[in-house]
Amino acid sequence: MAIDDKKVKEFEDNYREKLFNSFRTISLNQSKVFAATEKIRRENNLITDLPNIGITLNNKLVQLQHEFENVGISIYLEKTENCKEIKLNYIGEAVLLDLIRYARNGIESSNEYQEKFDLIVTKKLKKIHGREDDSAITKVFTKMKRTLVPLKQKDLLFTQKEIQTINQTLSSYKDVDNQLWNYNLRSNVVSSITKKIREQKCSANEVPKLLEESVIPDLQKLGLADLIPELQRTLVEEYKKDLPASEIYQISKKDMHLYVPDFNRETKHTEKTTEELHKQEQMIIEQEETTQTMNASLKQEGITLEDFSVIDSEVSALDRQKMINMISNEQKTEKNEGENLVLKEDKKLGEEGGNISL
Repeated sequence: MAIDDKKVKEFEDNYREKLFNSFRTISLNQSKVFAATEKIRRENNLITDLPNIGITLNNKLVQLQHEFENVGISIYLEKTENCKEIKLNYIGEAVLLDLIRYARNGIESSNEYQEKFDLIVTKKLKKIHGREDDSAITKVFTKMKRTLVPLKQKDLLFTQKEIQTINQTLSSYKDVDNQLWNYNLRSNVVSSITKKIREQKCSANEVPKLLEESVIPDLQKLGLADLIPELQRTLVEEYKKDLPASEIYQISKKDMHLYVPDFNRETKHTEKTTEELHKQEQMIIEQEETTQTMNASLKQEGITLEDFSVIDSEVSALDRQKMINMISNEQKTEKNEGENLVLKEDKKLGEEGGNISL
């Protein structure tokens, strides 16, 4: 049964309501954190002009939502081609995940601030009132003492070191909030999409099809078609990081699309490519095991894989073995000469000074 536009709107309204409710919760929590310490921050010349990252997150998403709406697409949801399912908009989800990532980093900074602030203030209070023990009577008298002897402003003055510690944390929080507010599609969407593709562990040979179906059409609608080559280059560089070391496994040109996205290749995915990928992965594992065994064996002969690299860069593969044998023989000769030299020295010492004992 096909899903009509009315149903899509109901789903979207529900999804959006839950999303913004969570943002309001973040905003309320951030307000509580900073309101509770505002007076002491002001008296100690600590940073006071602190933004609320929950509000920043809310406003930034509203702004981006309108950009999508202006070109006739939703930043939240869309129907599948057969109109039988509703799914998250791929670019919209990538953007939203990045915005939430910024907000989470800001919240972590504010939590760090609260912990450091509480620790400093607690130490000062203990210094003023003395240590408390667990006895109920002592707690009663301590509470009375605090009531009778109110805290003075100077009692909670921060040292320069404490001010620097707190302000560094608050500065980090403000920086993250600023990065969130300055987020824009032209500067950040390539990074957002790349992160999402990598985090969902999409196979390299599936990436071209994914871009063709779920990313490129909306980038074109958003007026960002010129970013497509940059996105492709960025993804290629990201997947290159996963390539096995060349001394362990050599990948043929025809198999490279299984490891690094090839945007000039036909994007149709088949069972055969998946099977090829599994075979290649198994071959890499076997090659790594063989290399480890070979390396251990070579080290016994005083030869390393680095020696192979030097040899291969200078001579043909046919002459490699001759070079290896020569390196091995030279190292054995040096070892024997060293042993003979030690024996000669020992003999000389024995002739000159008689027997040597420890």
